[in-house]
Amino acid sequence: MSTAWELLLQHRAELIDQLEVARKRAEAPYIAELESTNRALEALRGAPRRGRRPVSDDSASEPASFSPKAPAARGRQKRSLRDMVQIALKSQAGPVDIPTLMLALEQRWNRTFQQSRVELELLRIQQENAVKTDTEDGWREPPRAQPVLVQASSSMSQ
Repeated sequence: MSTAWELLLQHRAELIDQLEVARKRAEAPYIAELESTNRALEALRGAPRRGRRPVSDDSASEPASFSPKAPAARGRQKRSLRDMVQIALKSQAGPVDIPTLMLALEQRWNRTFQQSRVELELLRIQQENAVKTDTEDGWREPPRAQPVLVQASSSMSQ
């Protein structure tokens, strides 16, 4: 029994060694690819990435090929929620309550908006005196100040 036991232990050790060799052989191409990818990432570590603004002031000295591209003039204009809310308020004749404003936003831009975000944006705009509330729920654009026309007096024209 001890001979069979020793043979099985030896066979098990050989299998473990073969498994290790096979694992290293199978991992070798992946490890080489991983190392080359890591080297490429290290080389690009300081370079600005697409879609991100550079943090440092060194971007002025960068070649034009690495600077962000100007947006194309074609296609839809990207608008902030603030702009969309103000446009929707301008399109309404009088004071607008939140549900009516939400409906106007969804119809105009064909997408859904979160009511809480629209309310927060209205409050931010109100702090800047760009919108006013008539009642508890009615929002409107403030009246624009009419330009004052100054007439020249006849004494100045002489």
